Amino acid sequence: MRSNSVVAGTIGLATWVVLLLQACTEHSSAQTPQAERTIPLAGGGKVTVVREISQGTAGERVSVFDQRGEKMSESWCSPEAGSYDDMVRLFSQLQKAVAAGDRPAVARLMSYPLTVNGGSRETINSAAALLKSYTRVFTPAVSKRITQSSPQAVFCNWQGATFADGVVWANAFGDPTKKIGVVNR
Repeated sequence: MRSNSVVAGTIGLATWVVLLLQACTEHSSAQTPQAERTIPLAGGGKVTVVREISQGTAGERVSVFDQRGEKMSESWCSPEAGSYDDMVRLFSQLQKAVAAGDRPAVARLMSYPLTVNGGSRETINSAAALLKSYTRVFTPAVSKRITQSSPQAVFCNWQGATFADGVVWANAFGDPTKKIGVVNR
């Protein structure tokens, strides 16, 4: 077996460096386990969350399955937008606050200006303004979708994360507080 100095002299230093980097990358990716979790959903179904690297970016692949085991959605949660666990925590807090009728707690979970879609687009600039228009934003239909959906059934994309069939969206890019930025009526 030749020493590294002999190999470097024979094939050229640049080629040797490339081969060394490729070997390190292959070794590194082979040593990085893909952690997978399965979370059962109330009423049947499950969510699988796999930490992995895709196109050089670390994140979590989230797959939601119904009671029959059929895949309903698959998405990618990037660290910039908020981890799967961050989003479940946020959506669980929202669900509890809406179910309890705790309007100030709901208002604290929002990012302002808050965008409200449905009919016409509305912008709410503060918690105080949301509290004044709460019943117009959190209609019985919106509240029902939030309280009857599973916060674990998260869907992420480049815009952020959602649950409850898209009734609320959290866009956490650059916002470490992880709050809701959009409500769709």
